[in-house]
Amino acid sequence: MAPKGNKRASTAASPLRGSPKKRGRVNPMFAGIIATLQGADDLSEQCRDMLVAMASPSLSTPKSDRHNIQNIGVTLIEEVLQDHKKNLIQAVEVAKKELADLEGSKNTLMQSLEDAKAAKEAKKEAHLSAQSSREEAKVAVKAANAALAEDKKAEKKADAKHAALEKERVAVDAAYLGHFVAPMSANEGPHYSNLKPFIASLGLEDSLANALPSSCTKGKEQRGSFDDLVLAELGKALAGKIAALEKSIAEEASRIGEHKAAVVAAEAVLETKILAEKGLASDLEDAAHAQKEAESLLRKASEDWATFEPRVQEATENLTLHEANRDGFEEGALKDFMNLRDKEAPAPVEEEEAAPAGA
Repeated sequence: MAPKGNKRASTAASPLRGSPKKRGRVNPMFAGIIATLQGADDLSEQCRDMLVAMASPSLSTPKSDRHNIQNIGVTLIEEVLQDHKKNLIQAVEVAKKELADLEGSKNTLMQSLEDAKAAKEAKKEAHLSAQSSREEAKVAVKAANAALAEDKKAEKKADAKHAALEKERVAVDAAYLGHFVAPMSANEGPHYSNLKPFIASLGLEDSLANALPSSCTKGKEQRGSFDDLVLAELGKALAGKIAALEKSIAEEASRIGEHKAAVVAAEAVLETKILAEKGLASDLEDAAHAQKEAESLLRKASEDWATFEPRVQEATENLTLHEANRDGFEEGALKDFMNLRDKEAPAPVEEEEAAPAGA
């Protein structure tokens, strides 16, 4: 005769042959346990189905009446439930850390926002300063251009004056040699008509200038003492004019050198100003780029601060949810499993002894 326990075991083992998907409604006592088994993603589908099929018959059987396969099934189910508990506890710890990290970042976010505001103002000031420097550099370039133009104008004017003086000297010298020295050396009178264009610039007294036309027509033998005086003064005046022109030419040549040097210096100054302006233009671009970056960082810091409280609320709700899942599992499916796992068979009720015959 088969032992009572074996008979019960064989009867309880029959659900192994059928999938829970094909059976009717799940007993509420096993609902949480089965749901946990069905959600065990680390198990193969075949293994999950096997454990789900074993859950109800194995746990419905009292501890002392379970056969070996049912005991194995209970052990495997417990391992899955304990793993699920660990996962729930770990999820709570992760949610706690996320919330703690987020709350711990509050001061950092505030400081980042203040730093971003200060940086933005600093970059704005730097940009305005770069703009001002660039404008000043442009004005300096304009002024250097104007100064160079003035120096070139002065150089050109000096060149023109030098050329005019040289031309005048050549003309006076030619007139002096050809129309005064040569005739006088030949005992003739100076050629007044050729010398007339220069008379006004010689600075002769009016009496001498008025006597020149008459004195110049006389040869050496025809001249009187006054004529000799007039012509002698004319010769001195022409020679003095030539000497004065030569001196002025030398002085103007010196001025031309000074003007040329001034032009070279002004060109160098202009080149320096242009290079400085280009450098400041580059600095202005960099400052504008830096200002945009600072504004972008400020927007990001403002957004982070604006979303801080909602993120704290979300993290808090997430922690509450994970704690509820953990507590619900421990007080629900896991507690039910523990009670079913350790459930003992009820004590047998002894029948009353039959009454004595004739009683």
